[in-house]
Amino acid sequence: MQSPFIKFSAIGVSLNTVTNKEFADLKKDLQGELESNLIAALEVKNYFFLSTCNRLELYFIEEANSISNLTNNTLLKEVVTHGYYKVGYEAIRHLARVASGMDSKILGDYEIVSQVKNSSNEAVERGTFNNVLEKIVGFALQVSKRVRTETKISQGITSYASAAVDILQKSKKEKLRIAVVGTGDIGSQVIKYLAASRKKKVWEVTVFNRTSERAKELAEAEKFQFGTLQELMSSAHQFDALINCADLEDDTLKFSTALPSLLIDLTPQQAFEEIVKQSASTQYYSLDRIHHAIEGVKKEKLSQMQLCEGIIDSCISEMHQNQKIRHYLPLLHRYGDILHETTKESSSDHSHYRNLVVNHVFKKTKNSSLNGCDMISVFTESRPEKKHE
Repeated sequence: MQSPFIKFSAIGVSLNTVTNKEFADLKKDLQGELESNLIAALEVKNYFFLSTCNRLELYFIEEANSISNLTNNTLLKEVVTHGYYKVGYEAIRHLARVASGMDSKILGDYEIVSQVKNSSNEAVERGTFNNVLEKIVGFALQVSKRVRTETKISQGITSYASAAVDILQKSKKEKLRIAVVGTGDIGSQVIKYLAASRKKKVWEVTVFNRTSERAKELAEAEKFQFGTLQELMSSAHQFDALINCADLEDDTLKFSTALPSLLIDLTPQQAFEEIVKQSASTQYYSLDRIHHAIEGVKKEKLSQMQLCEGIIDSCISEMHQNQKIRHYLPLLHRYGDILHETTKESSSDHSHYRNLVVNHVFKKTKNSSLNGCDMISVFTESRPEKKHE
């Protein structure tokens, strides 16, 4: 019986495999295709997507034709060319590293945990999340908890949102008028961090979105103001800082007033890059500049990576070992019964019969890291002794 985990696979692209601009273009081109065509192309039934500002990934359980379809499908080959394709325990390791914030551009990213959970919940509602995926995701989240508890990787700045608020907190102004654009995952995180840091600074925050309903919902929860993107385009000069969390594309060219003195763009599209060049008075933070600004924090966290990898190695090894034990348990039960019957009939030479059985089990499991004696011990500890009638 094969371990069900060896059919677990991961395919995707991230900011670790392509540049910001390449990722933005790929994500724009592939996101709809992934959801509509990739599943059909792979012929998979159990899967979940993980789409964040850092990555676009599909995790799934392979079916009979998945591998051949992967090599023959143009879309899939494009994803693999720019990204990665992992199978079995390597795919499990990858998900564990992702959930632990070890594969994020900002090491120790905490938001990825809720993003993995949300992606899993969406798959449950969709009916594409079987018990194997449930076990693997549960394992990855447990590893993430250990990594964050036993190392310092999640101390300090842990996301783009927290990095943006950290930049604002370094401002010499005691009071800042801040515009937050976008109400997706990153925008929601920024709003949360701004609300949590109000005791240190006086923020006057207005949340903007293309439609006001979502902006109103998030803003009123934290007692902030709200407005539409159209309103911001004619009033940007009234703010001290603008944090962009939305894909504005050509909308950046429609700003009819001067930009604020501080502009932080948390999107890989870098839509403000050209317009900022025309505004010498605006201090501009792109994702690349944010990475440079927190380089010291990154170096400190990198020193923790070996310890983090060790924890994952240990957890993967334990998982692999447990699967081998489960694989051989039927065999152990069978030979345990033989052992019981033979020793019952010939108590004078108990050790002789035991050794015969152990040697036979060992031959059957010679490719396993567990030897026959270990397996008999597992059997003895896990199986109640057979009662004599």
